[in-house]
Amino acid sequence: ILKLPTPSTPKQVHSFVQAANYYRDHIENFSKIAAPLYPYTKKNAVWKGWTSQMENAYNDLKRRLTTSPVFLNFPDDTSP
Repeated sequence: ILKLPTPSTPKQVHSFVQAANYYRDHIENFSKIAAPLYPYTKKNAVWKGWTSQMENAYNDLKRRLTTSPVFLNFPDDTSP
């Protein structure tokens, strides 16, 4: 997930938001974080370029998708 390239089309943004949406119950403030990406999830969205707000939202969601509680940590076998 962390190595995903930055989306360059509305379809790519839509696909990412749809995939991340599956975990929305485990990501606090999901809607607020993803808000800059929502305009490009609409069916007839016209690509107007990638903004810093979109980049921040994209990176924040990727980070949250790869950390607890979404990404479960393996138990430490050395701990009692």
